Amino acid sequence: MSPSGITLFDICRHAASALGDGMQAEDVLEDLAVIRGRSHWGDARAGWLYTPDDTPRPLAPEMRFEDNHMCLDYIGHAPIALLFFFETEAGLIEHILGDSGYFNPFTTLIIAFRHGLPAPFLCTYADDDGQAHIFHKQPDEVLDDTLHRMYPKRRLEWTAHLVDKDR
Repeated sequence: MSPSGITLFDICRHAASALGDGMQAEDVLEDLAVIRGRSHWGDARAGWLYTPDDTPRPLAPEMRFEDNHMCLDYIGHAPIALLFFFETEAGLIEHILGDSGYFNPFTTLIIAFRHGLPAPFLCTYADDDGQAHIFHKQPDEVLDDTLHRMYPKRRLEWTAHLVDKDR
């Protein structure tokens, strides 16, 4: 874990950079509607974080998170941003590879964070012949046959750099 963690503003800044199209951290922060899971701040409900003693705390850009495994999911057509916290790396990977994660055609982007740093990843799946293929997200407006496609044998690989989202 990063000794200083990462601020909510920096999480949103990384997402805005990956989204492109002139997005700013403030835009993503404005779209942040729900934080799910547990962090050292406790549970969250609809834009408020709740500490373990159930004291509400409003979201603030300077809020610092020291969680080891978390991600921000962005759903561009809504628009809405969701921040998730996981106890383990396996939980983070399970979320990304799950049907409501990166393979969901309505999920525009997922930015994973490990130990307070952005953690770029690459997802693969196998075709009917067992051949592995890199999964590339489609723009929100292109929901052709991907809407009901299953993508079997999904795998995640952590990469050293961000993969071009438009390929």
